[in-house]
Amino acid sequence: MGLTKEDIEKYILNLIRKKEVKEAFKAFHRYFSDTNPAELEYIKKIYLEISKQNLHEDNYNFLKEISGWYTDNADFDSIVENTTRIYVNSLLLKASNMLYERIVKKKSFDKSLQRHEASIKESLRIQNEKQLSDLLLKSKETYKLAIQLSPNNSQAYKGLIECCKLENNEKEEEEVLKKYNEIFNQKEKDEKTANDENNAVEATNKNSNLSEVFEKLSSLYTERKHLELLDEIAELEKNQNMNAELFILKAKALAELKRFKASNIALYHAKQLISSVRELEEAQNAISKIKFDLCMKAGNRYLKKGVQMGATLGKRNFELSMIYFNKAFSINPDNLDLLDNTYTALKYLDDKEKALKIKGFIYSLDPKFITSYEQQFNKTLCFIATFAYKEHPYIVNEFRWFRREFLLNNKIGKRINSLYVLISPRITKLANDNKYLKLLFQIILFLPLIAVELLKLIKTYLSQVKLYV
Repeated sequence: MGLTKEDIEKYILNLIRKKEVKEAFKAFHRYFSDTNPAELEYIKKIYLEISKQNLHEDNYNFLKEISGWYTDNADFDSIVENTTRIYVNSLLLKASNMLYERIVKKKSFDKSLQRHEASIKESLRIQNEKQLSDLLLKSKETYKLAIQLSPNNSQAYKGLIECCKLENNEKEEEEVLKKYNEIFNQKEKDEKTANDENNAVEATNKNSNLSEVFEKLSSLYTERKHLELLDEIAELEKNQNMNAELFILKAKALAELKRFKASNIALYHAKQLISSVRELEEAQNAISKIKFDLCMKAGNRYLKKGVQMGATLGKRNFELSMIYFNKAFSINPDNLDLLDNTYTALKYLDDKEKALKIKGFIYSLDPKFITSYEQQFNKTLCFIATFAYKEHPYIVNEFRWFRREFLLNNKIGKRINSLYVLISPRITKLANDNKYLKLLFQIILFLPLIAVELLKLIKTYLSQVKLYV
């Protein structure tokens, strides 16, 4: 029994759904032709299935091949127009992505060259230039194709002009710019006609719709539903229904999810569409703040864990905290909280030289600023001592002298101090308002106090002997 027309149509659609589009087209042309064209409703089904896979070029070429079958058909013309618009926008996005990739690669290549010896720098530079040139050429060709399909597309012309500038091709840049001015100066005149007034109304309606969409997506962002927001934007991008504000929102959501490379690409696309420099700067600052806050959060988490474990056991945590603090420095080097926490981490890592530089930087920003590290140790070792001898500040100062001169100058001492930091506040909180426990602590601390006094006398004596020698 032979296959029915319905069986063949289902077979072709199933091939497309299985992403075997080339085989589907072959099967389509084996059965349908100029003398036996497919029904328009079936063409619409094929168009929708291919659109779901974002195969805009395949859709465009398919409809172009069969365009002679449906002459003077408004429905088919509408599908072709919509397909061409989506395909052109996908070309613009592709070309823009290649230019962005070129920017990223150039930065990477420049850094890489600095690390290599002079003998191989020239050969590497030639290889790098070839890769950058290839990307620029592909981007340029893509913009040209977009212009060929949509001769009045201003974004395509702007992209092509940028390519000519990067290529240092002044002659071609001048020709493209001249063509651009001819088209868009004429377009400005045409906008005064009644027909263009209708187009302006449509554009207003479109912007109004995008404003409503933006409000909805902004709510998702505020509610921190970033994945849901990105799914919504992905659907808009499929239909190329995006503006600068939506790209910025996408960039911020990606940054919140720590997908910074994708965030930068979204911001780059926003830059191509945006007209306000101030608006772009605000977006960049917002994303930089997100990056900074994430780095601070991670760095502070490791710092806190390191302090709890002490200088020796917590060393790896302090090192990890410095990785994130250094990233934060590249975003906002003047932040006092960042400087303060970095100083603490460096002190625990016993990196005296870097800690001193950070402390000097802190004082240059705020001479009255007291670091958390200093505050911590002005309070810590003397928690119990202060509780026991608060009427005798001289004795409290003796314990502080011991902390400063002995404990904080070696790893074991810092570890003991870290343990004391955790235990002491809890003990004094429980012992508060109990005069008997206060007396008990005075008795317990009496012998350590005698030892501290002896140490102080010995150190004073040794320093005097050294002075006379």
